Amino acid sequence: MRVRVSSVGLVGPGLHGWQNSQKYLRQQISPASWETQALIPAGISPRERRRLTENIKLALVAGQDALLNLTVPLAIEQLSTVFASADGDLFIADKILTALTLPGKPVSPTHFHNSVHNAPAGYWHLASHSMHASTSIAAGASSFVCGLLEAVSQVYYTGEPCLLVVYDTHPPQSYKQEIESFDSLAIALVLQAVNCECASPECEVLEINAAPGNAIISTLDDPNLELLRRSNPAARGLPLLGLLADPDQQAIVLKGGLATGVEVRYLDNP
Repeated sequence: MRVRVSSVGLVGPGLHGWQNSQKYLRQQISPASWETQALIPAGISPRERRRLTENIKLALVAGQDALLNLTVPLAIEQLSTVFASADGDLFIADKILTALTLPGKPVSPTHFHNSVHNAPAGYWHLASHSMHASTSIAAGASSFVCGLLEAVSQVYYTGEPCLLVVYDTHPPQSYKQEIESFDSLAIALVLQAVNCECASPECEVLEINAAPGNAIISTLDDPNLELLRRSNPAARGLPLLGLLADPDQQAIVLKGGLATGVEVRYLDNP
């Protein structure tokens, strides 16, 4: 399948937006600072903003960064969406499970409201006033690739643009023995059909295939970025962003989704 990447959004430690982060992924060197960006999503009413968790903010800010980087504007309300996260909001899960152990089981209605896996998608569509289709995926460490395959498939077969957002936060203390992730990260991609007349001709075109059985999963040269890639499920997509930042790589291989992995190739002349 072939797809056009019209825009990218990125939020993570030291990776403050796609425009500021390309140099790190192109040269595969660590950001100068690993400070975490303040997450302030736009388009949310003060009432709804009070309910937002870090998990939801992370997804919204990454998606909005992708929209800001579009060279040819798209009507937000016409974008279908795919949201993918390995584990969803573990902080909310931890709070609810803790409440269930207490007398009276005082589960917060707001926590219960935010506990469903498609909560970030719901807030996105509220903010964008979109009534377009939305899919939410949880596939563990394969969530990035599964989300990518779902979004690309939708674009390939419908011809309509799609926003993919893959996000994962660091877990609460009670989960850290089971889940290794030292920080939070989200990646967003606006995908369009290759022959879409409304897309900028400068947008990269990618071809996605099942990787050969002997393919080696792509890694990052910088040890800090590689640690982030290995420890955060959403960060499994960083090699793809490295390819978009530096097309000279030609192709990368991502693990997950298919038994052999997925090969993503940059096309100079689609």
